[in-house]
Amino acid sequence: MRGSLGWQVSQIFKELKAFGQSKFEFKKEFYKKSEDKSMQNYGKEAGIYSYKTYDKYSAIAKDLLHFARDNFGVKDILKLDNHTVKAYLQSKLGNGLSRKTLSGYAGAVAKLETAINKYCASRNLNQTYKFDTASFREQTNKLSYHHLNRAYQNPEAIINALPDKYKLAAKLQYEGGMRVGEVGKLKAENLKVGNAISVRGKGGKSLTYNVSAETFKALSQTLSNGGYFFTRSEGNRYREALKKASIETGQVYQGSHGFRYNAAQDNMLEKLKSGASLNEAKQDTSEMLGHNRLSITEHYTKF
Repeated sequence: MRGSLGWQVSQIFKELKAFGQSKFEFKKEFYKKSEDKSMQNYGKEAGIYSYKTYDKYSAIAKDLLHFARDNFGVKDILKLDNHTVKAYLQSKLGNGLSRKTLSGYAGAVAKLETAINKYCASRNLNQTYKFDTASFREQTNKLSYHHLNRAYQNPEAIINALPDKYKLAAKLQYEGGMRVGEVGKLKAENLKVGNAISVRGKGGKSLTYNVSAETFKALSQTLSNGGYFFTRSEGNRYREALKKASIETGQVYQGSHGFRYNAAQDNMLEKLKSGASLNEAKQDTSEMLGHNRLSITEHYTKF
């Protein structure tokens, strides 16, 4: 499917719009005819009866597509697969969200699965989608006892296995903790004195990242010809190269975001070794990553 990510989501969710229809009548028929009468299956199969719910599901679906594009190069909603969706849900575990909020993400993904399948069926497309949200729900129920560490076991090995420009992108993420979207949009004007890089980050927040002199020099040379660091196609190829390098070095592919976990954990250790208190080290790391809440950073810094 072509078109903007928002447009694609709107086309898919048209299949479930039930504004003005009776939710009670659907529920009565559902429990009468459905073999699986669980609340989860009801929520998955029911239409969308309110504008508020529609906006909520649409926002999560668009967030998923942005994640798929930025981490896996997927720009077509019909090319979403279970691996990409699972990676998206896993990424939410490290954001300090409540179980209720995480459950809402799982519910929205299940609703998206239903909408895509109905879209394909109505157009006689020979495609069926199955997104595993059950395992994610199990993880959220055990969230107090388990933590997912998305840092790479050997980030240097992955970086060394990458071609030159992609190697530089990975170093920017690993050394500075930059998001891949921030790296891709870098221009010469973002470079500041003292090996500092100033960007407009997530939510429009002004952020400053610091990298080694060697990496800063290489970045300056790369940006000297003008334009952005990455074109869209280069960004996609970077992710593909990163995935290949992960496999070649015998590591689980954690997406480019895995380097932010490495950067956070390395910064924590460095600050603690230099005599900072635990809270001071966490606060410094939170500022480095551009987080608004310390609770989010705590998920990055758990080993």
